[in-house]
Amino acid sequence: MVHPIKIDYLGFTIPNKFVLGYGLDYDGLGRNIKEIYQLV
Repeated sequence: MVHPIKIDYLGFTIPNKFVLGYGLDYDGLGRNIKEIYQLV
């Protein structure tokens, strides 16, 4: 189910892909990378 959400601030947008880095991880890996990368 999709609900509209009002966003007060948006830093940037990314495509709907699997990304990691900057706090996002893949099975615990990549969390401490300072950039955001797309996993291919």
